[in-house]
Amino acid sequence: MNMSIVLKKSMIPVLLMIVMLLTLLTNSNSAHADNEPNLALNPSGAGYPELTASNTCGCDSVWSVVNGIFSYNESPRDRWTNYGSPNPTDWVAINFGSAKSFNQVKLYVFNDGGGVQTPASYLIQYWNGSDWIGPTNQLKTPELPEASLSSKATPATTLNTVDFDTVTSDKLRVVFTSRSFSYSGLVELEVFLHQTEDQIAAAAVMTLIGQLPVQASVTLTDKPAITAARAVYNNLTFAQRTLVTNLSKLTAAEAAIAALEADQIAAATVMTLIGQLPVQASVALTDKPAITAARTAYNNLTLSQKSLVTNLSKLTAAEAAIVTLETPKMKDINILSAFGDESGHRITIKLSSVLDVTYGVQPAKFQILASGVQSTATNAVYDLTDSSHQTIKLTFASPVLLNETSVSISIQSGAFKTSSNELNNAIQSRPVITFKKLDLLNDNRIGVDDIVLMISNAASQIDVNQDGVFNREDIIIILSQISMRLR
Repeated sequence: MNMSIVLKKSMIPVLLMIVMLLTLLTNSNSAHADNEPNLALNPSGAGYPELTASNTCGCDSVWSVVNGIFSYNESPRDRWTNYGSPNPTDWVAINFGSAKSFNQVKLYVFNDGGGVQTPASYLIQYWNGSDWIGPTNQLKTPELPEASLSSKATPATTLNTVDFDTVTSDKLRVVFTSRSFSYSGLVELEVFLHQTEDQIAAAAVMTLIGQLPVQASVTLTDKPAITAARAVYNNLTFAQRTLVTNLSKLTAAEAAIAALEADQIAAATVMTLIGQLPVQASVALTDKPAITAARTAYNNLTLSQKSLVTNLSKLTAAEAAIVTLETPKMKDINILSAFGDESGHRITIKLSSVLDVTYGVQPAKFQILASGVQSTATNAVYDLTDSSHQTIKLTFASPVLLNETSVSISIQSGAFKTSSNELNNAIQSRPVITFKKLDLLNDNRIGVDDIVLMISNAASQIDVNQDGVFNREDIIIILSQISMRLR
């Protein structure tokens, strides 16, 4: 089976950068001081680095020692000497113009075998801000100054090198002590920050790390560069890794990437929950648990994670739909019948709608008017023996209906709720059929004989359902009350 690897275009520059850096680290054995910049070089002879000397022969120029030209000819002359100086020592100084780090100086000494010869000795010094001092651990090669005669001289035969511990300063000078009856001279002066193989390898990685953004500014688009920096760092030897001084910036950037990716995962989880919710127009009350769970998951996110959730509007729309569904509507509801009991304390109301028995009935919203006196129910409950769930039982603190034949009831809005999540609109005054009004024989009981008498006597007939006539429906309702009392 053939297999192919497809690289994203965005990764190709990163991979090339890794290859180049790994090649640099692998070939670091070939690096040497000749590849490093000469901090003293100034071919123009203007600006910085700036050259001065304590004494210069009128036929020479101190600027000649930093122009990059190695000439040992008598004419034209391209060197510095202190020929004719009355001083026991003389110096050549470099002002770099700003602080530089260096650890190696190369002197190309001029020796014509006559008036200018190899100096007896020389010292390397740097300015520490208040005084000229010598760097530590100076190693001179050769130990004593040497230079071939100018007639046969080359850079290699006149080179004197000084290595020392790295210093940082804006000024350096070389102090010469001339031999008796002769003077000192230089053809060229070079200054380097000489790096070992390990230092070069570490510097390449530090440059890569230095180009990374600070932790607070890292974005996921920086991940390829951060990954590349880590790959190159991991390729260093242990000794090279110890020289990397800005590793903390890399680890901080990696931590930022990890946090950003964790934020993405957390946000994606919530977005999945929200994405599974129905659109607003299709939300039903059965969706409420899923909507609530999605909101809880979102609220548990951090501020940065919340900012990554792009479909929050779908959650808020679903929540709005639930609020709408849960907000009761108002409905006109009829009283089918209202009967008082023989004790005068209770009324049983039959309504035209199926009731929500989980909704608390509001007793204070049920009021009766008997003999001109208004009373409010002290207790109101659903009649759970009514399988149709349309009946409410009211209790009053005193027998306000006892011996009454003309009682009316009114119900304020919101007293109860239907199974369709609708609150009742206010119900104006409706008659209550009291026990006294049904007990036509005045025998303290209600039976068929009372109903027979009611049928035969138009004056005692009751329009129970308030449809304007006394008929079979009214009789059935009354009979249902008798049967209920017989249970």
